[in-house]
Amino acid sequence: MIFNFKGKIQSNVFIDNLLAKSNGNIVIIRPIYYKEIKKSEISLSILNLIIGKLESLYDKDMTFKMIMSDEDGPIVFVVINKDSFDLKHDMAVFEDEDELGQLGVYMVYDKIENRFIKRSEANSDYRTCPICRDEYINCDINNKHNRDEIIKHLSSRYSELRKEFFSVI
Repeated sequence: MIFNFKGKIQSNVFIDNLLAKSNGNIVIIRPIYYKEIKKSEISLSILNLIIGKLESLYDKDMTFKMIMSDEDGPIVFVVINKDSFDLKHDMAVFEDEDELGQLGVYMVYDKIENRFIKRSEANSDYRTCPICRDEYINCDINNKHNRDEIIKHLSSRYSELRKEFFSVI
């Protein structure tokens, strides 16, 4: 189910309400790259595969999940009952080392400290670009990859991951 989700004020209210009703920390996941790609059906499909992977990793520790949509495309909110610094480290490893994990951006919101945890606080390096493995920020800021290259890469990765996923079933 997808809901409209607009603006930072609504976002903060949603996070506050979610934290008040849960014991865990929040992982917020977005697909990588440009707004028009994030809004595509492939981004939603990738997020669904990511949710499935997180469900298998965290099993009973995952107490809530919801996919919404805002002006930048789909966004996932997941509550996981795990220390936020450990969770951020786990998400950084997933983002850096897993083919599926490389297709998302993972923000961890700490319930107790009421803030987002930085990768550096979880003993993690900067994220790398899934296309060229350079530091992601360099590719993003310098527009190193054109739109067609990104779409081709995302489509190819999604197709491979889908084949892999469905061959296991």
